[in-house]
Amino acid sequence: MYYINRLSLLLLLSIAPCTIAEAIPHLKLSMVEGTTADSGKAGGVNYEQVYIHTDRTIYIAGEDIWFSLYLLDGNNNPEGKRSRVAYIEVVSSSNIPVANIRSGINSGIASGSISLPDTISTGLYYIRAYTNFMKNFGPESYYHQDVVVYNPFRDKEKNPDILQYSKLPSGKERSPYNHLRENKAAGISSLFVGESFTPREKVTVEVNLDSNVYENPNLTNLSISVAVAAAGPRQPHMSQYVSRSSREKPENEAETDFKYPREAYGPFLEGTIVSRENLTPGSELLLYLSTPSSIPQINYSFSDSLGNFRFYLKPEEGIRDIFIQPADLGHNWLIKVNTPFSGEYIKTRPGEFPLDPGLIENAVKMGINYQLNKIYKEFAPAVTGNDLNNSRVRFYGKPDIELILADYIALPSMEEVFHELTPGVSLRRQRTGLNLVFADDITGQKFENPDIIMVDGVLINDPGAIASLDPGSVEKIDIIKGKYQTGSIVFNGIVSIILREGEVNGPDLAPAGMRTQYIPVDETLCPGHISYGEGRPYDTPVPDFRNTLFFGSRINPSKDGSVRFDFFTSDYCADYIITIKGITDTGIPVSWSKIITVELEHTGDSR
Repeated sequence: MYYINRLSLLLLLSIAPCTIAEAIPHLKLSMVEGTTADSGKAGGVNYEQVYIHTDRTIYIAGEDIWFSLYLLDGNNNPEGKRSRVAYIEVVSSSNIPVANIRSGINSGIASGSISLPDTISTGLYYIRAYTNFMKNFGPESYYHQDVVVYNPFRDKEKNPDILQYSKLPSGKERSPYNHLRENKAAGISSLFVGESFTPREKVTVEVNLDSNVYENPNLTNLSISVAVAAAGPRQPHMSQYVSRSSREKPENEAETDFKYPREAYGPFLEGTIVSRENLTPGSELLLYLSTPSSIPQINYSFSDSLGNFRFYLKPEEGIRDIFIQPADLGHNWLIKVNTPFSGEYIKTRPGEFPLDPGLIENAVKMGINYQLNKIYKEFAPAVTGNDLNNSRVRFYGKPDIELILADYIALPSMEEVFHELTPGVSLRRQRTGLNLVFADDITGQKFENPDIIMVDGVLINDPGAIASLDPGSVEKIDIIKGKYQTGSIVFNGIVSIILREGEVNGPDLAPAGMRTQYIPVDETLCPGHISYGEGRPYDTPVPDFRNTLFFGSRINPSKDGSVRFDFFTSDYCADYIITIKGITDTGIPVSWSKIITVELEHTGDSR
């Protein structure tokens, strides 16, 4: 009925685990030892917290974990005084990270996905999330949530008969599994949805907030997931983390009292610089960070007595090439960039619990669903990212001279270009070598070599490298003839040369610099939404076995406090759980969960 390739399905079923013992090996649950709502360092003071809503708590190795992160600020700090960056990791029971991302926070919300490697073993992992500022209070203060990961291609040789998990600090034991059920909580007055649906049927859900929990519903943020209702680890309640952040800041406490400051405008890039010859720290050095680009950008930092430096970056998404160079290019320096992720982890206390048959059965079926969708991935709906419109401008603004070489006749050398086309600036051969000579328009006073010389946004500060360029490869030249101040730094002249697109004959980077790839914040992705025709629900032969039917973040209710959304069921007949979480403009957490059924024939109403 669903046009599934029978051979593919038989192959998948043949490699699926045949017994419970083969399906799930030893699982270890890593929960905090001795952690309470008041845990943390600095006398228990911690007035910033994060909370994560994930689409599920059971995943297949290779799947994406969709999440919505909420920044809970107990002081209600305005934008500019709250963290703009969150760190999210998936960690094994032995405290080894297997996946991580750095996500940008906008108006207190971050959203996206973490891709699980398809090589990791079946086991119980945990997600942890924190801000740079939260590092001051130790890993016990981070957000933690346990997740099961099942790999259908690995660990079949293991034959355990128990599930390991952690005992609570009090010594009491509890099952790490949450047998899902409808869960009503304060903050939502009603949820309207049918009980039973057929495959590929459109489902409409209407949610109404309790009018007592908000003042402005448009400032309320909700996240909604619809996924297979598998018995798995419990998701923590948001109220627990709201209470952690509701603490008053001590009167005499300042941001400078902490080792890890708040990333209030964007992520930090930190590292060290030492002499390559004798490894002595490069103390009190001026360093520049630049990015190869036709729109030149430059950041600066001063190293401390130990050679440590910190750059303040914009929360731009995606991977990019960066160059880190000292202003003193004459010395051979060694530069190292530090990882931004925390290296401290919680302690665990292992316990034992019999294997849960419901968990295993769900994991095996979800594994088959994942493999089927992976086979037909080229026909599946694409995952699209959010365009945050990261506008960029030249760091020096409008230059004194902006020379487009295509507007002039071709000249044989860069010396000729500067001599003929850039009044007051010349490239001269002198006894000391090639120099860029600037002449002040008013006084006529001359100085040699500006503080900043760049090619395609990369600092070179070598007039000889400029002279070696072929004028035919140059698109434009920007020149600042006088002093230009950025932050606390004053540049005495700037020359920026942009090469034509596709040209690769630019000068090499000086050996004192470091080139690497860096991600300020990871790209924000959202799951593609499938839509089937109303009259022909089976209008495609591609099988649809999604484990998550819908995930939405940053959902704002209308003026009357209501939210309405639609999604389509898949070909997989099972129970699904609709989970709604969020926080109102008054700081009150809201949640509701509801189970619906997808089956071949209706057994109840489906409005």
